[in-house]
Amino acid sequence: MTPEPNSILNRARTYAKKASARSDELLNIDMGLLAGSRQIIANTLHRLKKEKENAVKNAVSSSRHPVSREMLQRHLQQSDTHVAMGAEHVRQQRDRLSQLERHGHDTFRTRALLAQFEDLQDMHIAHRDRLLQQLK
Repeated sequence: MTPEPNSILNRARTYAKKASARSDELLNIDMGLLAGSRQIIANTLHRLKKEKENAVKNAVSSSRHPVSREMLQRHLQQSDTHVAMGAEHVRQQRDRLSQLERHGHDTFRTRALLAQFEDLQDMHIAHRDRLLQQLK
């Protein structure tokens, strides 16, 4: 016995609605992450700019107030944590992108967020590398 065409059509509509709802849900998650990452990037860029300005000011007085090795090591530990967290965020976003691509969804915003996560990760790595250089 074959199912009625209306029954098949109704099931197809139900699945399409569920897929659309899930797509909207994932998009909302991505948009929240995007907003958060934009704020993190803006804060990081601001902090790096201030650090650069302070580095020039402190270059003259560095012999009078050297940064302790212990402080650099604490900052390095924090930096290592940020690098690890950033790597996990990039991995998760790549997984989301793959899932959306497999299901045929639009991935423009997901790719944009991934690019921002990757840029932020590059900043974390550069900061960690600067700290490592200072500890040598």
